[in-house]
Amino acid sequence: MKSLSEELRAGIMAVRGTEYIVESSWNLYATTGASDDYFYSRHWTDPGQAKILSWTLEWGSDSFHPPWKDMPPIIEEVTAGLLTFCLQIVARTPVQGT
Repeated sequence: MKSLSEELRAGIMAVRGTEYIVESSWNLYATTGASDDYFYSRHWTDPGQAKILSWTLEWGSDSFHPPWKDMPPIIEEVTAGLLTFCLQIVARTPVQGT
């Protein structure tokens, strides 16, 4: 998770040099019952379910909802970060049947 998070961070930084902080979401503020809790906990109620590890991605330095005029470059950064992240997942996933 840490290395994939660093890849996401690098993808964001490549656009405008923005320093995105990588940290566990529980370090940000107290929350329970979020989607990452739900997806991870499924294997406790049904051992046949896989453990799912989730990421929380937040943007905007002063607000959860930056004004639209601030959003286009943020959208570019997040898109680049997510594409980098996804390409790393594909690169690290073994091909079935080979």
